[in-house]
Amino acid sequence: SVMIQSGFGKSTSSGDMYLGSKVSGASGISGLIILSSGTSTTLNSGSLSMSSGFASSGTSGSIFISSGSASSGTSGNILISVGSGSSSSVSGGSLSITSGGSLSSTGGSIIISSGFGSKEGGVMNIYGGVGSTLTGGSVMIQSGFGKSTSSGDMYMGTQVSGTSGISGVVVLSSGTSTTLN
Repeated sequence: SVMIQSGFGKSTSSGDMYLGSKVSGASGISGLIILSSGTSTTLNSGSLSMSSGFASSGTSGSIFISSGSASSGTSGNILISVGSGSSSSVSGGSLSITSGGSLSSTGGSIIISSGFGSKEGGVMNIYGGVGSTLTGGSVMIQSGFGKSTSSGDMYMGTQVSGTSGISGVVVLSSGTSTTLN
């Protein structure tokens, strides 16, 4: 095994850890950082875990994943993808995003939003997967279950328009069928 860790702080904070590439020269790009588990030829490959520390009396540490800003071009993308099944009998992996639960208060929120634009805001698309021989993937959006009180509300609507525009349209539509209903 290889273990890299900061120092223990007996009465104050433990040491920080920084992992990064240096600034590039005038005609180059900064170096890549690759975190990867090893390949396994017969069994499962290793997992890659990223987590902040446990806090016994305060707030646990946050995790920030962000691409750099760009002064003259497009800022970098962040791509999170799950591996595909390499044979016809193997399913692709799942991707789960879950907020934290609370035993005595409100559970954590999940906020997904596109970026602000000085001209147009970013577009948000949510798709079910394509099925090449069978049914395409479904998309289900529903409010939360209330164990002893009401279930959560669901709101779908467009924002208020500006002074010289109209508010956005809401379209609910099922797909077209060429042969059946």
